[in-house]
Parts: sequence; C-alpha cells; structure tokens
Amino acid sequence: MSFKSKVNTVYDFLTLSMRGLSAEERSFVETWQGSHQGMFERYVARILLFVFTFSTIGIYLLSPMPQRVVELSTHSALLLLALIWNFSPLIKFNKMSYISVMIGVIFITGAATSVRVTLENPHRDVDLAMTASFFIGTLLLFTANFRLQGARILFSVIFNVILGVWAYGPLKTSGEMYNLLMLIFGYSAFAAGMFYSNAHRSRREILGEFHTRNQLIQSERLRVEAVEQQILLANDIQDCLAPPDKFISPHGVEARFFKRKYHQLGGDWMALRTTGNGDLVFAVADVTGKGVSAALVVHAVQSLWAQAFANPDFDAVDWLHSVNAALLVMGQNKPHTLTMGILVVSKNQIRYFSAGHVPVHVFNGQKSMRTLLGRGNILGVFPDLQLRPISFELDPSQAHLIVMGTDGALDKGSRARSSQIMKLINELHTVGEDAFEQCHSEDDKLIVSIEVPVSEQVEVGLDKAV
Repeated sequence: MSFKSKVNTVYDFLTLSMRGLSAEERSFVETWQGSHQGMFERYVARILLFVFTFSTIGIYLLSPMPQRVVELSTHSALLLLALIWNFSPLIKFNKMSYISVMIGVIFITGAATSVRVTLENPHRDVDLAMTASFFIGTLLLFTANFRLQGARILFSVIFNVILGVWAYGPLKTSGEMYNLLMLIFGYSAFAAGMFYSNAHRSRREILGEFHTRNQLIQSERLRVEAVEQQILLANDIQDCLAPPDKFISPHGVEARFFKRKYHQLGGDWMALRTTGNGDLVFAVADVTGKGVSAALVVHAVQSLWAQAFANPDFDAVDWLHSVNAALLVMGQNKPHTLTMGILVVSKNQIRYFSAGHVPVHVFNGQKSMRTLLGRGNILGVFPDLQLRPISFELDPSQAHLIVMGTDGALDKGSRARSSQIMKLINELHTVGEDAFEQCHSEDDKLIVSIEVPVSEQVEVGLDKAV
C-alpha cells in the first residue's frame, strides 16, 4: 500500500467517509442512522429538559459565589435550549443535531469558566474539587456522545484541550496545570476512541444488515421469477386446446370466442369440436374459485375433453358424468366444483345441456330473444347427476345469433335484457375484449357468439375436430 493510500485510509477512518460505498449502501446507511439518531435525540431532549430544570434550581440554591453567576447563566441558557428543542415547531428534524452541539458547547464552556473563576478567587479545596470534577465529567460526556457529534469528534478533542488550558491557566506557575491537561487529554482521547469504536462497529452492522436484506430480496426475486415462469407454462398448457378467436364452418356458421382472465391463470374454459354426424359442440365451464387451484381443475377437464376426441361420436350426458366422477375423486380432501354448459348445434336444432350453468340466449332475425334454461346439478358435488337438456328449433328462413358464456360476463343470467346482451356482443365484435370493461364483476369473463345464417336447409358441421 502506497503512502497516499495509507493517508486516504486514515482520513476515511477519522472522518467516517463513505467514499468506498456504493450509492445504495450510502443511502441505506444514511437512512438507518437518521431514523435511529432521530429517536435517540428526541429521547435525549426530554432527559435534558428535566436535568437542566433541576440543575438550575440546585445551582441557585447551593452553588457558592462567585461561580454561582457563571453556572446559573450557563444552565439557564441550557434550559432555554432544551425547551426550544422539545417544544418549538421551528426546529425541524434535520436541525436537531445543531441544537445538541450548541448545548454541548455551552455546557462545557460554562463548566470551564466555573473552574477558572474558582481558581481566580479565594476558594476552598472542596469547591475546586467539585468544579474540576464537574468540568472533567462534562467534557467526557460531550466527547463520548458520538450519536450527536459525528465526525466533529476531532474538533471536540481540540476544543476540550484548549478549554482546559484556559480553565487551569492560574495553576501554570505551580506546574499542576500540565498534569490536569494530561488528564483532560486522556479523558478526551478515551472518549474519542469509544466514539470511533462504536461508530465503525455500527456501520459494519448496518452494512451487514444491508447485504442480508439484499440477499433476501434477490432470493425472493428469483423465487417470484421461477413462479412466474411456472405460471406462464401453466397458462400455455391451459390454452393449448382453446378454439381460435374466429371459426367459420363450411356451411356458414360463424363462431367468435372472447375471453379475459381476471388472473393470469383463469378458471373459465371453452372448447369446440365436431361429431361424426357433423354437429358442432360448444363447451363452456366456470370453475369455482380462482388462481392456481382453478387452473388445475380446468386442466383436468381439458384432459377429459382431449380424451373424448378419440371417439368421433360425442354424447354430452356421458361426458358430463365422466367429468363429475373425476371431480368427485379429485375433491375427496377438498371439493372441486364447476358449472358447465354444452351446446350442440345440429341441422335446424340446438340442444343445451346445463350443469348449473348460466342460460343460453337465442336471437332470431327480428332480434327477439329466447332464453334457454337447461337444468342440472353443479359438477363435483353429488354422485347422482341429474340433467334435463332443452331443445330449440331453428327457423331455416331466419338468421340466428346464439350467445353463451359465464357469469363473469352474463352475471344477470335469465334476467338479462336483450338490449344489454346485444350491446355487449356488438362492442365485442367492434373493439374485442376491451368491451368486457363494462362488466364490473371481479371474475373471469367469457362469451361465445354463434351466428347461424339464413338457409332453407341448414347443414352445420365439419369433417374433422377443431
């Protein structure tokens, strides 16, 4: 290490410099010290108020002349500063340290003056001993009070020695002054050593706390990133069998799918497939609950739906029974339930199977609405699943709009007005999923709109599953 480096090291040590710290470390140290010093100073201010009150009264009653005038003036000024420190609204937090330094300077200066006055006038040995001990104790307290002194400790040591030379000046001829000055210097050096020891130990502890917190924050950040990656993967798996945003069958039936998740992992699910005889099958489900647990239930239902693709024929009742049985097995420790609606669009007819789900709304060419309320139990509650589907004949000479969804978007169910539903559908077709902003429920939102065109012979179907 070069001489310049050694000088810089000594300088940083004596001045408590934070040059070697990063900006984050400096900010943390300053904030930590500021909060703790503020509490300490408020505590000291209350104590000094009581101390100076009683010391002023005691000096007035007991202190001998002529030092009584000096000591009474000193403690009166200290009492005034203590009152200002405690009660003045003009003293802000960042000015408290200046008040504390003023108190220390006045305190030790008054004590030194009292010693000087005692030595310059006839006195008893006991008077000199009392004033001298008071001066030594005051300078020790002033120097060692590191929380209020800061890097001004070096000036405090020099100030103590200068006051000592002045206070004990009358003893210079007898040679006793130098012994007392050595005592003052020894007390001040000891207090300064205590200050630096406490200050640097405190800074090491604060920096240790900073790095510990940083490590915890980094660990938590990595954990959150890992969870987010898992959620993204789960979201991709959940949407892998989702139907396209827009589907048009070879026979002109147009279906559009709109979905907005309340959380990153949703509890609403929709699907589309065709059967061997050309029917279109739309499925919509709403899992009880939200978040990861609801997403796992959706994944189980989706697996059963994918398994059903192996059979070109689709029986809605049998499949709903299989879903109900799976949910009962999964919910042995904690129930897993959902509502589901399955709409089968055939030639000139639709059939709606509801397992506790919201109704389907059918609009004809004149925009009159028919609400289809299927009957059935919620899935995952009872082993005996009671289903009563409802059928509706389509007039081939009129176009029809069929709307199905979940209660997050169709929260009024059978009480919904046709104008409200048509307004929502028109806005969905115009601005997309942003139209769900008018639905204020804190839930996933899902809508499927199916347009069946005018045809004397409606033939709906696909040759393969979608």
